[in-house]
Amino acid sequence: MFDKDELDLIEKVTQKDDEAFAQLFKQYYPVVNKLRTEYYVNGMDNDDWDQEARIIMYRAARKFDPNYRSNFGSFYSRLLKHRIFDLIRRHNAQKRLPAEPLVSIDSDESYYEATVEDPRVNCPEGTTVMKDTLANVLDQCTPLERDALLEIISRPSEAFDENAHRVFLNAFDRVKRKYLKERN
Repeated sequence: MFDKDELDLIEKVTQKDDEAFAQLFKQYYPVVNKLRTEYYVNGMDNDDWDQEARIIMYRAARKFDPNYRSNFGSFYSRLLKHRIFDLIRRHNAQKRLPAEPLVSIDSDESYYEATVEDPRVNCPEGTTVMKDTLANVLDQCTPLERDALLEIISRPSEAFDENAHRVFLNAFDRVKRKYLKERN
């Protein structure tokens, strides 16, 4: 029922084998990406997601028992999803809400223009890489996906009705996934 190699890998992880951990994490990294696209945790960037996922991976390897007739992938996915729920719940707790409303960085543009440096503005290499990546993604897009991307880019401040534009928004989500895949 279980893959012997995977069980050996999990056993090595419990014995603190870094190479085995890296291999197991790489094998289940698509689970992390899937949950990252499904759930938004305010204040967490990709590095934070990866760190949480690694911590849960180690805990899952230590707690996993193949005698329960559950495969490791679903066990890990469930533990990671529950951790995400905990983070969201903690963030949304009433006692952690800010006393004053948060102020958008766009509210005082002149202040931030003078004090905050945008590294993308001064980096022609980064701009070129981004343009090349976007061009590669556009070559892979269907006409619907291309139209969705161009429409959303041309109207960034407008909100789209999710029900009326469901096909359109799904196409844009596919473009985002293609862009992130191409960028990595």
